[in-house]
Amino acid sequence: VGLEEDLFPSQMMLQSKADLEEERRLFYVAITRAEKKLFMSYAESRYQYGRLKPCEPSRFLEEIDIKFLNYPKNSRRVLGEKQKPSPASFVRNLNLKPVATAKPMTLVNHTASEGYAPSDTNQLAEGQKVEHIKFGYGIVKKIDTNGTDKKAIIQFEKAGEKTLLLSFAKLRIVE
Repeated sequence: VGLEEDLFPSQMMLQSKADLEEERRLFYVAITRAEKKLFMSYAESRYQYGRLKPCEPSRFLEEIDIKFLNYPKNSRRVLGEKQKPSPASFVRNLNLKPVATAKPMTLVNHTASEGYAPSDTNQLAEGQKVEHIKFGYGIVKKIDTNGTDKKAIIQFEKAGEKTLLLSFAKLRIVE
């Protein structure tokens, strides 16, 4: 995503040939990390500093040999005498499907209890009931202390399962 001139390669890296070559190497490393499939895209226009600006495809896309690309038949356009794929029409013609593991976002209208005040979560334990100002009431399923930040996996009644950083969560321990 974002294979546009002035974005990738970055406008700041167009000052010298060495910088541009470094961006090209970075692009090579990025595309060679794909294990099965690689999808590349660019925007035809984007907002930048509050203004809509037209975008051009990255010069790096033009450098990929067409034999390594697979485009839907209806995404080709004629440029001169040869057929060339249009990355923009390729992206428009994709039939994207939601990932099977994706869960729809649940909107929760929870009104915090009167006198709501966050508790000290240093002693938070599995099985405790908590209240979150936005997600409502839930039960702590697991405490994760790996890494630098302490996290809690909480099963909320209406919002479902959430993983929260305890340093930011502002939970009220109910019981």
